[in-house]
Amino acid sequence: MRFLIFPIVAFAMLMSTTIVAEDASMDQPRTAGSTWRGSRIWIGPDWWANPLTDWRIRDGVVHAAAGKDRTLCWLPAEVETDPDSADGQNLDLSVDVAFVPKKGDKSPRPITAGFRIGRRGGIAEYRHALVSATKFFDAGLRSNGRLVLGSITSDESVTIGDASIRLMLNGKRIGQRIALTLSADNGQQTWQIQDTVDLDQVIGGISLLADGPPRAGGSRPAAMCKFANVDLKGSLISSHPDRSFGPILWSQYTRNQNRVRLMVQFAPLGKGNRSKARLCLRGEDNQGDFREVEKQPVEKLSRTAVFTLDDWAGAVDRDYQIRFDWLGQTYRWTGTIRAEPAADEPFQLACFSCDNGYLFPIPAMVGQVSRQDPDMMFFAGDQIYESYGGFGVVRSADTPVAMLDYLRKYYQFGWTWRDLLKDRPSVILPDDHDVFQGNIWGHGGRALPPSDKKNDWAAGGYLMPADWVNAVERTQVGSLPDPAIDKVLPHGIKPYFTDLTYAGIGFAILEDRKFKTGPNAIPASDRPRGDGYDLLGTDQEAFLAQWADDWTGQRVKVALSQTIFCNAATHVGENLKRGRYYHDSGAWPVEARNRAVRILGDGEALSIHGDQHLGVLLRQGVDDFDDAGYAFMVPGTANGFPRAWWPGVDKGQPEPGGDYTGKFRDDAGHPIHILAVGNPQPGSNLLPKTTDPMEIGYRKGSGYGVVDFSPDRRSAKISLYRLGDQEEMFEGFPQTIQIRSRSK
Repeated sequence: MRFLIFPIVAFAMLMSTTIVAEDASMDQPRTAGSTWRGSRIWIGPDWWANPLTDWRIRDGVVHAAAGKDRTLCWLPAEVETDPDSADGQNLDLSVDVAFVPKKGDKSPRPITAGFRIGRRGGIAEYRHALVSATKFFDAGLRSNGRLVLGSITSDESVTIGDASIRLMLNGKRIGQRIALTLSADNGQQTWQIQDTVDLDQVIGGISLLADGPPRAGGSRPAAMCKFANVDLKGSLISSHPDRSFGPILWSQYTRNQNRVRLMVQFAPLGKGNRSKARLCLRGEDNQGDFREVEKQPVEKLSRTAVFTLDDWAGAVDRDYQIRFDWLGQTYRWTGTIRAEPAADEPFQLACFSCDNGYLFPIPAMVGQVSRQDPDMMFFAGDQIYESYGGFGVVRSADTPVAMLDYLRKYYQFGWTWRDLLKDRPSVILPDDHDVFQGNIWGHGGRALPPSDKKNDWAAGGYLMPADWVNAVERTQVGSLPDPAIDKVLPHGIKPYFTDLTYAGIGFAILEDRKFKTGPNAIPASDRPRGDGYDLLGTDQEAFLAQWADDWTGQRVKVALSQTIFCNAATHVGENLKRGRYYHDSGAWPVEARNRAVRILGDGEALSIHGDQHLGVLLRQGVDDFDDAGYAFMVPGTANGFPRAWWPGVDKGQPEPGGDYTGKFRDDAGHPIHILAVGNPQPGSNLLPKTTDPMEIGYRKGSGYGVVDFSPDRRSAKISLYRLGDQEEMFEGFPQTIQIRSRSK
């Protein structure tokens, strides 16, 4: 027999209140009770909930809605060992568990409460394993009384009543194996189940587990689990206190001439929280202690606080610190507002788009960008997808619940990039998936009309409520300068398009989705060209024309938007088949596109985009080739739905090493001059299947772009990097282009 279960005389449970010191091991017990107080959604800075909507604290007890892979991950602790260490290393985990059956359920399916340890994923990074675990080991108690230890289940059942049961997992290392004992104590008897497994099975992250039948996002759980008094200790458990996340999650900022706008993202802290975020600065010479300069409340739905600093001199780097009081402790988050580069200094802009989530937190790419140390960052949209982090998408629930579902996804974006965002200006623009739509034609900001088709995005409009859309946009654009217009659109959504001037560069920040007409909302005869319908809309076109003509403080102009103003993709989807649908790109409506491209061309602006999961550098044309400006589109940081530019290839796969640069007409008829393209690997969809997330991303052509402006601002070097950390570029890059530069 590999296991046994038998009653033992009950013993007194001694609960520890000791918080472990910041050392390499947990020989002393650690308890979760220090922050499990009150009632709220967010469990605390030491915990990551999968998903956020299914875990909460009520009167100091954690409640979980059971479902497949519902875990509450303890961030600062992990089972780790040196393969050469001696026998006798141990781990001891314990928790009080209880079950709350679903009312009216006459034939409930059993759920499991307990531990999931040994959590690891396809990328060796603890955050990746939080949401993409491919290896783990479960130990718990089922609601039918059976104990479960890995692959074995007890024959006898624990007597379960209304009271909590103390669940204990103990392990002792024996060479490269570990002897495990799982015990359940109901206060009168103790039951045990035992097994010995390979040590490798338990190496990795530590979580609480509330496992149950699969269910879609937002649907009702089969039952609830309750957890209290979590302890863990042992020489096999390492401590990583620096992994805590929150309540201050990250900060981002822009600088527009002499104004700095800084936004801070917070966790959902509960209704009882009334603390204000405090912004503190060092002196103008960046010396001395931090001094508080401003307080701001945390906005309830978006969980953000925004600070505005006028008359900013900023001749030197200047440190800032965000302070926030929560549960009797002051939390701090520190960053740097950089000195603005002079207009005759080199300037580097790093550009990103479309993170499908399977590479979270993209450590190779983030490390490489950190070494490159760009002056500014631009995220062109789809910072998250509906599938980000698993567990589906909550579209139909009320606004607060749907917001939590969005925030759980978006927090992964911020966690990925926060160490870079805090120390340099950035522009972050939402796109269709950020607002939970597969595609979006905003149709002037109206609500998506009812349709016989499910999610008929092409009907034009927004599926989600206006207050939700506004809150989502605030989390991304809240650090931008004030919008160019003060207007509320028909559905209640607000525009945010604007401009800023930094380092002698004038940036137009556009919304090429919000005003665009829905193709299914117009007569079929009008759809091929869409003449007479909107792309940027009247107000935004007027703003863009004025921006293109005003060179105050600027030597070069750059337009930032979600989607390129042409259809620079020929093959789409998992099988990379020839596709001719261009309504989703900025190529349509044709007439409105031509007006926008002419304005950008008159200002000789370089435009930078994302969205299409493909890296391309091209020159736009309206009436003829090369009669407008340059456009640079970056691929997804983690491409999901792949696209390629393979003109002339109608069937099958292209020949390796094919040259697809030159002058072409896109499917909408626009003249475009392709200078360089970063296609996915030819035949990548036909190569042997792989489960390696980095290999998947590489094959699909994932990566990012960098634009290096010359000191005189008369040229820009365009680089397109492949996914990885070796600064590998796509073939044909870098390219240097000449751009218009005005005198000082």
